[in-house]
Order: sequence, then C-alpha cells, then structure tokens
Amino acid sequence: MLRKCLGAPYPEKEAVEELLKPRTGYSPRVLDIGTGSGIWAIEMSKRFPHAEVIGVDLAPPSLQMSNIPDNCRFEIDDGNLSFTHWTNSFDLVHGRSVNVGIHDFSQFLYNMAQILKPGGMLIMAGGMHQFYDETAKPYPNAIEGQRGFSALQRWFTIVRNGYKRITAPVSEQPVDIFDLPFSWDQWASSNGNFEDVNTLTVKIPVGDWHPGLSSEMAQAGELCRSDLLMLIESWAPTVISSGESPLLVEYWRAEAIKEVRERRLRSYAEWRWLWGRRADCDWIPSSTELGSSSAESKG
Repeated sequence: MLRKCLGAPYPEKEAVEELLKPRTGYSPRVLDIGTGSGIWAIEMSKRFPHAEVIGVDLAPPSLQMSNIPDNCRFEIDDGNLSFTHWTNSFDLVHGRSVNVGIHDFSQFLYNMAQILKPGGMLIMAGGMHQFYDETAKPYPNAIEGQRGFSALQRWFTIVRNGYKRITAPVSEQPVDIFDLPFSWDQWASSNGNFEDVNTLTVKIPVGDWHPGLSSEMAQAGELCRSDLLMLIESWAPTVISSGESPLLVEYWRAEAIKEVRERRLRSYAEWRWLWGRRADCDWIPSSTELGSSSAESKG
C-alpha cells in the first residue's frame, strides 16, 4: 500500500537509491527495525541485491527459507535495547509502525543514530489513529447516532484507550503513543546526531471511492481497506486483555468491520513519514545516558 503511494518502499527515492547504489569494494547495509512480516526487508534485498539487509523483531517472520534472498536475514531482538554491537554499521535504518512497542521514542532515536554511519539515513513510517471524512475533516469521537459518527473511529478510540492501559506501566513517552509521529520531527531535529530532517503526511482513501484517483492511488486505497479489515480483527484480543468488556469489544469490532467492508462512509486514513541524515560528527549520547554515565563514575 505505502509503495503505491510513494512509488517506492521509501520516501526520498533518489536520495535512498544514491545512498545504496553499487560501489566497488563496498556493500551497503540496511536494518529494518520491527520487521514484522519481513516484507519490507525482502523487497529491499531484491531491489538492492548487492546490499546486506537485516530485519529485527521480537519474533521471526513466518517465511519459508526458500523465499528469503541470500542477502537478507532476520534476527530476534528488542528495539527498546541499545545496539552498541552495531555502532556505525548501517547506511539505512527503517522502522514502520513501531510506536506501540517502543517505550521511549526520544531515546530510540539516539540508539538509531548510534548504529548509523555518518551520512546514513533514518526513515520512520507510522499510521495515525485518526480518520477523516470525504472533505478531509477529522471524524469526531461521537456517539452512535450523532452527526459525524464513524464506527471505525469509535473502534480506534477503544483500541487507543486499551493500549494506554497496557503500556502505561512501562511507557516513558511524554505524549500518547498513537500521536508519536506528530513529535518525530521535533525530537529528531533537537537530536544533535541528525540533520536534514523532513516529514511527509499522506491521506490515503479507504477504498477506491474517490473519482479523481490515479490508478496507483486507487490500488493503494483498496489495499488500505483490506489492511484495515485485518487490523481491526487483530486488535480485539489485546483490547480485551487491557480490561475492556468483551461484549463491547465484539460489538464495535463488528460495527467497524461492517462500515469498512460495506463501504458505508467515504473516509481517509493518514500516514506520516520522517527521514533524516546522520550528521558527520561523533555520536552524541542523550541526557539520560550522560546522567547514567556520570552516576556510574561517581559510584
């Protein structure tokens, strides 16, 4: 879906392809944090067969070994940990939809900067939990029967509240985990390890309802719709485990699915990208790390 929107599996197509182009005696390295299904890592390994591509997540992707290119591999690791064994190792680091699993996103950016080579690029992508009507106005958190009501938006509000209850004991985020992409550029720009920080926000139709869509965006809309249907289903067990009523969860899960499947509303989803370059300087640790080092030295 995202490739249909951008024309490539990443923004800044020319810059990325220049960064990863073949060079004599050099093999670029790419890291995909929170690789999930592994699809992005595999596509990148096929696009850049001369590069080494590594996907990392808490669990391995469900893939047959025969479908994994020779220049691609997967490792089990936690994105909340530092990767000091990979200091200055990668030309490109990519993360998509990792917000929920990261406890401290500001520190995460410092960790990613540490493993990037100077001049390397960080790319983050995340879907927002706010949906928009056909005029691109956000759906309110309305009650069923009120003007502007959307069962899909209601379901995502229930999901958001459930994840808040689950992540509250471990999260160190200063903002709601589902609003993190709005703070990405602020954190990256204030992090002395990055330069040339940019963002891109794209509204993607849920389905191919808009008459003025290009063929690529119409396909992206249909993919967005099918992805949403799977996503709605996948969240129900987690929301129930947060303490929400199973009956309420089942009701709004079913209503959201009906709204999307039956194309009851003309809606947009929203995705946001961040990218920036690793500055050509020694890695600068975060204030948290500096404080820890100072305390250890005094001890």
